[in-house]
Amino acid sequence: QPLNVDRDDPILSTLEPTIISKSESNKSSRQLFILVVFLSIYFCGTTFAWMLTNIRLIELFEDAGMSSHVAEGEAVKMGGIMDGIQYFGAFFTGPIFGGLSDRFGRKPFFAISIAAYALNTAAYITGDHFSLYATKAVLGLSDSYWTMGLIAVAEVAPADRKAFGFALFWVALGISYIGFPALAGLISDWYGNVFSFKICIGVLILDLLLLCFIPETNQKLSKEPITLKTFSFLYQFVLLGKNLRVLVFSFITVALTLVMEAIGTVFQTFVIYTYPGLSNFVLGTITGVSGIGMIISGPLAKYVVPWVGEELSICIAQVCGTVGVLGFCYTTSYWQLYPIILLRSLNVIASPTIQALMLEEFPESQQGAIVGALFSAKTIPYVVGPFIFPQLFDYFITPGHPHIPGIVFYVVAVINFLCFVFCACFFWSTR
Repeated sequence: QPLNVDRDDPILSTLEPTIISKSESNKSSRQLFILVVFLSIYFCGTTFAWMLTNIRLIELFEDAGMSSHVAEGEAVKMGGIMDGIQYFGAFFTGPIFGGLSDRFGRKPFFAISIAAYALNTAAYITGDHFSLYATKAVLGLSDSYWTMGLIAVAEVAPADRKAFGFALFWVALGISYIGFPALAGLISDWYGNVFSFKICIGVLILDLLLLCFIPETNQKLSKEPITLKTFSFLYQFVLLGKNLRVLVFSFITVALTLVMEAIGTVFQTFVIYTYPGLSNFVLGTITGVSGIGMIISGPLAKYVVPWVGEELSICIAQVCGTVGVLGFCYTTSYWQLYPIILLRSLNVIASPTIQALMLEEFPESQQGAIVGALFSAKTIPYVVGPFIFPQLFDYFITPGHPHIPGIVFYVVAVINFLCFVFCACFFWSTR
């Protein structure tokens, strides 16, 4: 029976449930499908470059006359510094682009981001160190693809399925991990590393053309005037302190991002160092396993999270992440990494669930700004981490120092476990 509600009563009218028609639901599903395809093409293209960035840097240092072990350490440090430069810029521009996209739509910022990534990819082809640093800086000041992607899936997903919408973003990323890292490695084994970067540029051009045919997801452009506050990242950033719940979720998100950054920075070099002689193809298959976990996050967010509950799902995900990252330190053969990575990747479900809970605290007119501010906060680990974890890894593999190649994984396991304890205590205290 429908509720008999006085629509003019400002309090009682909120009791009326949101009813989504079948046609609206089908339209939303089609839009989500198109958006996931668009995001997947971008991620598949960038995987060809991302998979080989460390390997390409090692190649450049070896060509300069360095030994393999020295080149690996230098590549990790240079890659970390470049990531720090990129995300230092993104820290300031994330909230600004999010707010501007509320006014002008998401598509212009998608286009700018794709062009910036293609420019940085071209620098890896030339191998010039100055170009690599310079294009990373440009990428940091203009790349908002992740911000726009997260906002877009939140806009297209039904109001009661925001977590599923965010999970689909990770599904799109996961699709690019299935097979494509292995394919990139296989192509680089056959034709050299540079050829894979050229493929990346070609796929990015294809994605840019596809963008022309995708409808704008922001159908309610903000009418607020553009002022100096629009270009103030601090003004957008304060949204994360709206209340205690938002503040706690922001803190947990940043901490979990630090864990992901640390793993991403050293994992590939850790595998190369621990299991020397693996082909690029095998390295790609190892990376591809994490994509399976990301894809699984979609069905989990749609069916399991509503059944188990958001809070318990977040806690379980962090336990899986902690156990998984510790497992990296105790492998004796590379094939053991496959099941451990799959377990570790289940931690991904925490992120879309937390973001969905955060968006419940804000009106639609601030969706872009809050996602942009959250992305800006998430860049802090990417700025700080490169100056900590690569150096930590390099120190503990250098002759004459304690030999603990998995030191970074021990550190992030502690961080991940503390996040679990913090979340469990917070959820228990607010019941």
